[in-house]
Amino acid sequence: AVERRRARLGDGEGQIVETPILPHDETILGSNISSVAQLEHNFSTPASTTRLKPCPPLVRNVSKILLNVTNQKPEESSEELLTPQKKLLNSIDTVEKAVMEELSKMKKTPSAKKAERQHKVRTLMSMR
Repeated sequence: AVERRRARLGDGEGQIVETPILPHDETILGSNISSVAQLEHNFSTPASTTRLKPCPPLVRNVSKILLNVTNQKPEESSEELLTPQKKLLNSIDTVEKAVMEELSKMKKTPSAKKAERQHKVRTLMSMR
């Protein structure tokens, strides 16, 4: 498994294997420190191994909700001055309500119900 992982990551490029330092190796070590430090500093992962995961729809919805909350105009009906703490608490409550509504909508979809059934069946089958 380790060999497969090394092959997948590029045969250990940039990997430093720790070995005990022997007294006669100190002169070799002193001459190579700058080159090793430079290699570590310039280490970059190959483009093939780095993958960007797409954002799940829920994350996109949450960002939209946050934008809506921040863009809302304050209600003029309340005559008292809102402190920053109260504003923060109000916006947190608003975001929480909106996110919970989105979650409930997502749980009602047929695919979510099917996934929940499969999860229950898998759990029950493992108990047999």
